[in-house]
Parts: sequence; C-alpha cells; structure tokens
Amino acid sequence: SLEPGILTHQYTGTSNMNAGVVTTAWSDDNAKVLGNAILYTLIVEAKQAIMLSEAFTISNKVTPTLAYFADQMPRNVSLEFTDAVGLSVHTALYQNEPNPFKESTKISFNLPESMDATISFFDVTGRKVREIRGAYSKGINEIAVNSKDLGVTGVIYYELSAGHITISKKMLVH
Repeated sequence: SLEPGILTHQYTGTSNMNAGVVTTAWSDDNAKVLGNAILYTLIVEAKQAIMLSEAFTISNKVTPTLAYFADQMPRNVSLEFTDAVGLSVHTALYQNEPNPFKESTKISFNLPESMDATISFFDVTGRKVREIRGAYSKGINEIAVNSKDLGVTGVIYYELSAGHITISKKMLVH
C-alpha cells in the first residue's frame, strides 16, 4: 500500500504493482521540499527473507529518474535504505552543503558501523590536494572543509574510503 507524504496517489502509477512496478511523477511550481522530506512511504509485505536493497531499485524503464527544482537543473534520485531508527544501513557520502561555496562547506557521510575512514580531495587533473583521516562513529558524521585548506578553486572531486567501499562526488569552489 502507499501512504502519501507530499506526493498524492494521483501522481503514483500502481497499475503494474502486481508485476513489481510502481511509477511516480510529481510537479508543483510552488512546492518547498526541504532536507529529508518524506515524499511518500511504500509499505510492503515480504514473502521471503531478503535484504530490501536487493529487492528494490530505481529505474528509468518507465519514467525518467530525475528531479527538477526551480533552477530547472536535473538532480539525481536515489533510494536510501535505513534501519528502524532511520540510520542508513550502508556507507553513504552526501553532497556537500553549501555547494558551490567560497570559504567553507560541510560534508556528511554515513557509516554502517564505527570505523576508520578517509576523505580525499582531488583537483580536475586527479592530483590529491588534501586528505582527512579519522576514526568515525556509526551513523551520520560531518566534517568541515575550508577552501584555504584545499588551495585550489573550481571543480574538486571528493572521495570517501571506508572499509572496502569508495564513493566519490564533486563540488565547486569559487
């Protein structure tokens, strides 16, 4: 069953639900979706033991997997699997905020357990310009990054390495 949040049933296609497909489209020029707003909740009943991350995926097979905001720039859409208290059960690296930035920004990441992790920063040529290593706790962690410490402007790639996982994103320094 579906429980609407900001979305409503009229924008959710359930005609193929028995085949395991639910489609969603939403448009509202005046909408204000902030932070981790819940757009809708999908409630399922498992017929066998399985990891949700193996059972669900986002696909552009029926509708594009994009989100657009007031600036009309396309944004990626993703699924995040959380435990009962809302913590991601997977390693995740989030987009820095603010982005772009001039003086400082914050980078958040999630770890499924306490562990050592490294955040590395690379310029567009692939040269490492900074590295931050630390022992981080399970759940959401946040680091502050000062543009003076990077020593370069323009597009910067940042990479989280934790355990056997490496995740990269990019940011813009003015």
